[in-house]
Parts: sequence; C-alpha cells; structure tokens
Amino acid sequence: MALRDVWEVVEKDRTVKTIRHCWVFNIKHHANGTIEKFKACFVATGDCQRPGVDCTKTYAPTTSLMSLHLVLAHAICNNWALSSFDVSGAYLYSPVKETVFIEPLTYFCLQLKGKALYVIRQVWRCWWILLSDILTQMGFAAMEVNPSLYIFHSGEDTIAIWIHVENGIVA
Repeated sequence: MALRDVWEVVEKDRTVKTIRHCWVFNIKHHANGTIEKFKACFVATGDCQRPGVDCTKTYAPTTSLMSLHLVLAHAICNNWALSSFDVSGAYLYSPVKETVFIEPLTYFCLQLKGKALYVIRQVWRCWWILLSDILTQMGFAAMEVNPSLYIFHSGEDTIAIWIHVENGIVA
C-alpha cells in the first residue's frame, strides 16, 4: 500500500473521527492441499462509518448470475474466446472524495491520500466508478438493465465484459 501511495502518517487530531482497522489473514492452498502462501490484508472497519455523515454515496451496481449465463451462452453460440480476470488490490487504485482517517497507532493516525481502502463503505462505488470510466473511455457501453455488463461493438466484432466486484469475464 505504501508503493501505491494510499496513506500518509499524520498527527492524531481528537476532533477528527477515525476508523478502526484490522488484519485479515488467510492461507492459500495448492490443489493438492499443500500450502501455497500466507496472505494478509489490512482492512478498515467501515461498519462504524455513518452513511450521509462520514461518507456520501455508497451504491455500486453488482451483476447477476443470469447475466453471466447470458454472456457465457452467447459466447458459446458465437464460438468466442473466454477469459476471466481478477484485479489484485483493485480498491487501492480507486480515488475517494471524502477524507478518511484510520487509527492504527496511539499518537498518530493514517490519512488516506485520496485512495480507497478495502471495507470502507464507499470502496465498492469508488472502484466501480474508476472501472466504468476506464471502460467507457475505451468505447464500452454499460447495459442499461445491468450496469456491470459492458459491451463494445466495432463493425462485426463484439466484446462483452461481465464484472462482479473486482473479478470479471471477457467474451
């Protein structure tokens, strides 16, 4: 997170509301059950944020399983190639409008430098806005009935991108 310039250490101001944090630990296994790697994720406890007070807009669309089935069926019928993806650390790229302070230390706190941190309430919306802007600039259009399904047409060529949070499928 330091490499992505997500936060800076600032002096703690008693008048500023801070958000707690925690570490989430996980073990990733190989298919045969052996340990591949240990993972740790630093997350903010956004459950203490008050919508409308500490953060404004938090809505971000999510897609449906039915739309995934539609994309897969259409790809199979048209003999399209399929590929899946996962954007690692997606939220760390997402700009946040509100100033957020996280309280990891006694005399200091971390101020997010305009980037989202996993589990603050507005993180999903920030990521969706960033991704939507990028795809729109590339010529994709979000489907009106499912804003997490993007379509690109160029002549006879069509590309569909189905997005679920930070994961997706390209057909």
